[in-house]
Amino acid sequence: MRSSHHCFRHRGGGLFSPPRREGRDRGFAVSPFTALAIAAIGWALLWQYIPRWTKDWRLQFFAYFAYLTSSVPLLAVYFHRQFLPQPVRYKLEMELALAPLLVFGLRPRD
Repeated sequence: MRSSHHCFRHRGGGLFSPPRREGRDRGFAVSPFTALAIAAIGWALLWQYIPRWTKDWRLQFFAYFAYLTSSVPLLAVYFHRQFLPQPVRYKLEMELALAPLLVFGLRPRD
């Protein structure tokens, strides 16, 4: 009995003690700001070129919406930057936003 109490006491833990945060507090991070900057630059480029590509406001909306929802997981996967928590979970939203863009973007125009 004493050895278990001795070991339990020196490990500094218990059933009701809070978890340790060793190495997790990094302080200030630049990653969210660079991710937002990359997304804003992409949005500015789209803002210039999408009206030249199409005059249909619905297609423009779907393009902007697809870019916005795709930027979250793509920045996390390819650039290792995130400005939202758990950005990989937004893949389903990305796919749902790309579907109407493809449907309305590939339809024959008058």
